[in-house]
Amino acid sequence: MPDIYAEIDFLARLDLYANERPYIMLLGVEDEIDDDVPITNLQFETKSKILIQDMREHPELNFSQCGFEFLRDHQSRVTVFETEGDIMLYKRETEALLSSHFDAVKALTYEVKLRKNIHFERTEYDANDELVIEGPATGAHNGTNKPDSRFYQADLADLTYESGFKMVWHRLQPEDRAKYLRPGYRIRVINTWRPLNDTLEDRPLALCDSRTVMDDDLKVSDRVFPTHGKSGELYFLQYNPGQRWYWLERQRSTEPFVFLTFDTMAKRNMAKRG
Repeated sequence: MPDIYAEIDFLARLDLYANERPYIMLLGVEDEIDDDVPITNLQFETKSKILIQDMREHPELNFSQCGFEFLRDHQSRVTVFETEGDIMLYKRETEALLSSHFDAVKALTYEVKLRKNIHFERTEYDANDELVIEGPATGAHNGTNKPDSRFYQADLADLTYESGFKMVWHRLQPEDRAKYLRPGYRIRVINTWRPLNDTLEDRPLALCDSRTVMDDDLKVSDRVFPTHGKSGELYFLQYNPGQRWYWLERQRSTEPFVFLTFDTMAKRNMAKRG
């Protein structure tokens, strides 16, 4: 497969961020703020002709080294998501897959996101409804040497080391906190991603080798929830010409990605996605 070149949006390297943390406020339906208060100071820049290599041609890539890999011959019994039972079955399947592949003593699937390659016009959104189908996340880009090859960009954001611990604590039951949040256990947050159609032809996921992401490529940002008086940290990725990106040509539904977004044994998170 020839090399693919694409455009990817990165958080811009602005002087502003030397004195002001990047942030975004996620407003509820009833939230009101002053008109002169910006809800975000995030600014992105588009980098073109980013080389995206086909990971099928790079068998040396593996989860422990680069933070991601694709698995083979893992067929899900869930082909449509119409009921909460479908969601629950897919969660149990995912937990079994992760437990087996990573030899984990416990796996917990806390969220399922369904996406479709169309744009939805919504004025309200229930984040707790896992059957809600969302459109593609921010940033679809045309390949410069293959006009119909558009890359799906999943925010280029991840948990920070500190916010990851808070998220894990919030998701675990009290008895599991007492058991696992202590020395001797390693906790990782791992994202699985697969197409629901048989073969993916449009908006594939691109993943960045964590070994090529420098510490200063990751910008800690605030995600603010005014309704609840809460905030959390996340990373946005800034461009570095040394970053190496990969995709999976004609990814099949039996070839799920697994990629790392938090690790209690890591100084920072690993695979970045684009």
